[in-house]
Amino acid sequence: MSNYTFFTSNNNKIIFNDTYNDEIDKRRVELDKRLNILYKNRDVIKNTQQKEIDANVYANIMLTVLGTCLLYFSFFKVIQD
Repeated sequence: MSNYTFFTSNNNKIIFNDTYNDEIDKRRVELDKRLNILYKNRDVIKNTQQKEIDANVYANIMLTVLGTCLLYFSFFKVIQD
């Protein structure tokens, strides 16, 4: 880590030199890139989990419809014949 110099003005505000500002800008850009990667990975995982949930719901609905149809035909159609 490099040494940073700063200057104080007459009203006691700290004014950093350009080297410090450039270093902060570089770190901020690097941090933004890393956070974007993390958020994209989180979205991919979330979308994958949502697709799995949707597939399970669809399969359960289809099995329920199939089971209901089988019960209907086995009890009502077989009894009538």
